[in-house]
Amino acid sequence: MYGTVIGFLAVQFKYRACVLAKQAWVKYFDSWILAFWVLYTFSNGVIWAAGTEIVRPDEYAYQYLSHEIMTQYGVDVRKIALFVFVAYDFMSEFEIRYSMHQRNGLELQ
Repeated sequence: MYGTVIGFLAVQFKYRACVLAKQAWVKYFDSWILAFWVLYTFSNGVIWAAGTEIVRPDEYAYQYLSHEIMTQYGVDVRKIALFVFVAYDFMSEFEIRYSMHQRNGLELQ
């Protein structure tokens, strides 16, 4: 939803800039071309939603951050909104965490 709202605001900004700069440019927001702008805004939403799904925290991410968040902020990590991407397993010499990809249905060879 956030990505879609940002996309709509970007299109509105572009439209207003076109109206102020040159009236002839407003034709790019008329008729069937409007479908392109709607598609642009919804594609932003889809990309944003996919990104948040990929970096959704798992148990390893919670364990990795729990001590630091509790020490610095005095808050339990499970009670806050968390957007984290722990790509490496720090316990086994910085190997890439494949479980993150397997959880999202991606198979890596």
